[in-house]
Amino acid sequence: MLNISISQDAQIAYPDLRIGVLLITNVDNRFLNDNLRFPCSQLQDQLFNLYGSYSRKELSEIATLMEYSKYYKKFGKTYHVLLQLESIAHKQKSIPEISPLIQAMFMAEIENMILTAGHDYDTIQGPIVIDVAQGNEEYQLMSGDLKQIQKNDLYIRANDNIISSIIYGPDRNTKISDKTRNALYTSYVPFEMGEAIIKSHLAKIAGYINNTQANAKVEYLNVIT
Repeated sequence: MLNISISQDAQIAYPDLRIGVLLITNVDNRFLNDNLRFPCSQLQDQLFNLYGSYSRKELSEIATLMEYSKYYKKFGKTYHVLLQLESIAHKQKSIPEISPLIQAMFMAEIENMILTAGHDYDTIQGPIVIDVAQGNEEYQLMSGDLKQIQKNDLYIRANDNIISSIIYGPDRNTKISDKTRNALYTSYVPFEMGEAIIKSHLAKIAGYINNTQANAKVEYLNVIT
């Protein structure tokens, strides 16, 4: 069983905070799988049909995107999923074909607009805690750069190792790679959202993964409050 919790400081700072957690095991990430090509094409058509006529302002008024944009704006940032959705719905850019564990997450994130980070679970040690930054915490980004987390941003740590933050994303040390055999996904929801919606999002990731490999197994799917 996963040992994962939200710190008291994070609960006070963000009383509506929910963290969706998915652990899926027995996966193989060493290949590009054609089984995602058709659902990916379907998703692109769906997003174009739904949002192709929307302006950026109209897209940003979609409830989930609006809430994330409010959070990002506090830190002087734009919610990247809004920009990604805009490029697919407006410019008909294709969702890139990448490794199945990353592509499954990306497809579900674009479809449901819920911020999600993926990790190689076997590289994570100790209890996992969602916390709020004091402004002096640092970790190594996917790019390899060392970054200080902005004060009041939410982040996730395992023991003393930070594995992601909302604004700067997942870390380098626990990144999903072609060696990943067990994947952990965490969805940050720092505002009010029904648990069923978050669980459905995680189930969508698992479904896409199962589309590429029948032996993958969902070990844990839950929402932490």
